[in-house]
Order: sequence, then C-alpha cells, then structure tokens
Amino acid sequence: MSHSVVVTRTVTTSTAIILNTGILKTPSGLLKLCETVIGAICLGLVSYYSVFSNRFLGDPEHTFFFLVTFAFLMTTFLMLISAILSLMSATVLPKTLFEFLYHVFAFIFYISASLALIVTVSSQNKHYRTSTYEGKMAAAVLGLVNSVLYLISAFFSFRGYKMG
Repeated sequence: MSHSVVVTRTVTTSTAIILNTGILKTPSGLLKLCETVIGAICLGLVSYYSVFSNRFLGDPEHTFFFLVTFAFLMTTFLMLISAILSLMSATVLPKTLFEFLYHVFAFIFYISASLALIVTVSSQNKHYRTSTYEGKMAAAVLGLVNSVLYLISAFFSFRGYKMG
C-alpha cells in the first residue's frame, strides 16, 4: 500500500520590521541602554559647559573626555540598535571576542578620561571659581559611573564569550 503525500508551502514576504525588545530585559541589553543614556548625558554636559565657558574643549582633558564619550556613545548605540533590529546580532555579537574587548577598552578609556577631567576641573576650581565647575564635575562623575557599567558589561561579555 502506497500513500500519496502532498506538501504545500506558503511563501510570504514581509516588509515589517520586527523589533527585538526582549534584549532590553537582559542584563547585557539593560547595560547597553544605561551606557547609552549616561554617555549622551556626559557628552551633552561637557559640550554645553565647554561652549558656555567660551573655551570649547580648550584643555586637553576636556577634549579627551569629549572624544572618549563620543566614540563609545556612538558604538554602544549602534550595538544596541543592531541588537534591537536583528535577532541574529543579538545572539551572535555577545559571544564574540570583539564585544568583550570593546567593553574592556571602554572601561579603561572612560575611567582615565573621567579621572583626568576630575583632576583638571578640581585644580581649576582651587585657583578661581568658574561657573562651569558643577556641570563639568557632573559629567566626570557620570563618566566614572559609566566606566563601572562598562566593567560590568565586560564581565558579562567575557562570560558569554567563554560559554559561546
């Protein structure tokens, strides 16, 4: 006895963009979101208060902090958007050596730029009171917070790299 089997395939094409919002519920996704938001605040503060003092990025420490903040803000934002828009990116990228090294270097650069800015702003405040002290100090302290977040991200990235 033979049986006939008919297989029917339905092919549909979709142009809808499916968002992977579940990434924001994971520790890695939450950290990327927080790093992006704090990085944007840091960049805004150091930019505003540098322009406000009519010396946009006049000191090397301000320039270094601005560049570090901008570079890691953009890259973290792109990684976050990539994970939200692509399920493949969200599953593959955390298992790569790139993400671990990225977070390690982000930690190193952020902590050094933040400490340099704190020292510069503190020493300038000793000699004369500036109206930009609070804003630049807030940016530097938030930079320290962001460096800790990048260190935690490095830990999760290392764990994902070893498990992957």
